Amino acid sequence: MIRLLYGLFAADALVHLASSVFGWKIPQRITKVLLLPLLLVIYLNGTERVIIAVIIALFFDWCGDILLLRSADRRFFILGLTSFLLGHLGFIPAFLSATGRFNLPALLASLAAAVPLGILVHILMRPGKAMTVPTVAYEVVIELMAIAALQLFLFRNDGAGMLIFIGALFFMISDTILGCFTFRGNPRYGTFLVMLTYIAAQGSIVTGLIGL
Repeated sequence: MIRLLYGLFAADALVHLASSVFGWKIPQRITKVLLLPLLLVIYLNGTERVIIAVIIALFFDWCGDILLLRSADRRFFILGLTSFLLGHLGFIPAFLSATGRFNLPALLASLAAAVPLGILVHILMRPGKAMTVPTVAYEVVIELMAIAALQLFLFRNDGAGMLIFIGALFFMISDTILGCFTFRGNPRYGTFLVMLTYIAAQGSIVTGLIGL
């Protein structure tokens, strides 16, 4: 059953990415809306211990997917950003719930690295004064999510933890690309790059969570 579900997710993802490249608007929208419901079904069927925070995170990320279908409208972009922020706030306790203890040196190093990394990302995106506060808040939360994923990986030191950490990094890459393209102009294959890294992020995180 789980293989069939992964097959459906992979097929949906491939159609979505192809639609992004060729500009097939209707298939692109339909397949995007289906991505996270499929991952949620995969998670519920694959895990032995359902973490409610994961369901909440995937729900808010799904809402973000829907809202960002109209990202050209600043109001929908802010709502989508807020929804993904809430999704990351769901992933943080989900990751930490499987972490028995903190790796203090890694925690301090990652917190120190988060500051210059956040500044660099902000410079790359150039969101403008009106969007500075929302984007900074989002950057802080997604970095905290990645730090939580790193702590989980260091505690478990297994394939599941590694997948979750890789997924968190892909999430940061995807959101940075999205921010740059939103505020500085979207190139021809910009949407494809955003969605490729986003699908890799969500797929890796969910697969890792199943293995916890």
